[in-house]
Amino acid sequence: MTDEGGIKYLSPDEAKLNWKAPLRPHLGTLAVMPNNTANYIDDSAAGGANTIPPGRFGGNIDDWRIGKGGTMYYKVEVPGAQIVVGDTHAAQGDSEL
Repeated sequence: MTDEGGIKYLSPDEAKLNWKAPLRPHLGTLAVMPNNTANYIDDSAAGGANTIPPGRFGGNIDDWRIGKGGTMYYKVEVPGAQIVVGDTHAAQGDSEL
């Protein structure tokens, strides 16, 4: 199949792929609201919080070793703070490549 930009996509059958990637589901982002939220506001994200780099409240963790059975501790600085979970991965190595 070729898209309108001229990029050809092969189906697994056409590409004759003979490899597998291990399934290691894990979270990319896990955080709670910090007490100094204003320090983390990212204007380019329409007022959202920037989680890169991670802080004491969590953030971008992207580590496949933190998965089922793992424990992470976060200091809850704001009464009623909510937890944010996102950027999930099915599999990832030791980099962002």
